[in-house]
Amino acid sequence: MAESLLLRAKDSAQREIEGSRRPKIRHARRPRLPEPGLTTMRKRLTTKATGPVNFQALTQNVRPAESQDSSPEEDGLNSTMAESQRDDKIRAERHPYHPKAEKLSSAMADPLVKLTATFNEGEDIPSGELFCVRTIEDYLKETLTRGGSDLHIAVNSPPMIRLHGQLMLLGFSPLNSEATEELLMKILDDQQKKALLAKKNVDFAYTIQYGNTRRRFRCNLFYERCGLCGVFRAIPDRIPTLKELGLPESLKKLVRYHQGLVLITGPAGCGKTTTLAALINIINEERPAHILTIEDPIEYVHPSKKSFITQRQVSLHTKTFQSALRAAIREDPDVLLLGELRDLETTQMAITAAETGHLVFSTLHTVSAIKTIDRIVGIFPPSQQAQVRTMFSESMKGILTQKLVPRADGMGRVPAIEIIFGCAPIANLIREGKALQVGTVVQTSRNLGMKTMDESLMELYNSNLISPAEAYEHSADKKIFEQYLNKQ
Repeated sequence: MAESLLLRAKDSAQREIEGSRRPKIRHARRPRLPEPGLTTMRKRLTTKATGPVNFQALTQNVRPAESQDSSPEEDGLNSTMAESQRDDKIRAERHPYHPKAEKLSSAMADPLVKLTATFNEGEDIPSGELFCVRTIEDYLKETLTRGGSDLHIAVNSPPMIRLHGQLMLLGFSPLNSEATEELLMKILDDQQKKALLAKKNVDFAYTIQYGNTRRRFRCNLFYERCGLCGVFRAIPDRIPTLKELGLPESLKKLVRYHQGLVLITGPAGCGKTTTLAALINIINEERPAHILTIEDPIEYVHPSKKSFITQRQVSLHTKTFQSALRAAIREDPDVLLLGELRDLETTQMAITAAETGHLVFSTLHTVSAIKTIDRIVGIFPPSQQAQVRTMFSESMKGILTQKLVPRADGMGRVPAIEIIFGCAPIANLIREGKALQVGTVVQTSRNLGMKTMDESLMELYNSNLISPAEAYEHSADKKIFEQYLNKQ
């Protein structure tokens, strides 16, 4: 019995051995095209561009510290790294929304996958070339980490940030038109999408979680020649004080009034909104008042303290500045904050509100107090300008013009300011149409806290905060700083 069982086992083993030697039948499969290698990819991306854009320089990242001592085989494009490993990274990056791309986003820091690509001017980047999946939150968080004030997203260009007033590369790859539009459209609600398609631009606020805080951004999306673009302005997570902003305590005089018009002016990106927020916060902390803000969009969120604050956003809580201002008269405000005096009707209603017992704060894009006066008067028809001069001269309580000047040590920027306060001599000059003589009154009224822009620049230069070249560039009277410029 045992012998028969042993013979059966041997026969079974022999049959298995013979079966394994038989040729296996393979089903016909569709031939698979080889994925392009790194050299092939470089050739395919390169064109006869007259003005090449070097994306190798644009995406130049540094390896982590632990990988600095890499072997020679990993140092360049001709390394002996396995071709399959290299192609896996490229395949994951070939499409901006590839499911594996998010997991391999760290590959952007690997010099093995950096390519030099050139494109004709205006030519769209080929769909699905060398992009990792990133959300807008990734770009915004990186902007905050680097201390940038603005993020710029544009088609066929690498994302850029503004740091201390200068544009610099963020270190990520460019996006094609399809990827850019999908990236930006995801953060819009249905109403904002309709506004964007109808007007071809839209303003809104966007909030992200950054560490333990919620950070807000003022956003503008718009269409240009190559497609949809976006600009995102970072808003500080808390409202700074005048001292933290480098502004004089004399500005607190502006919040002591109970009626009148206060204007914060300056070029774009000079911190007008932040200065306004600091002034409103002083009122909020010091006295009970109803503060009504009308903005497009809401930037700083003011929690009610001693004051009661209501904030309205154009297009979200009201259709226009004008309609919100008309309604404001019936909403019992003590203080009105208008994001910007954009047109004749808004300006007229702001001056009227200041005359009827409200303290009105707003901004203008002007570079001096004299130009501010001319802008306010000049926006009205000639037949109304005499009346407007009289109304403005009586309601104007202060004009602060500010610029942000790069520091001499390269560690950020400092504000240079021009301040005028409402007083009888200045009111007379405005009423008589002699705005050019306002500077003379300011120079003779330093005891009241007034100062010209050139005086502020001289103070910063004497304190070694700015260079003579920067003082010369931002001054109104260049002759004052020429002697210091020659000594540089």
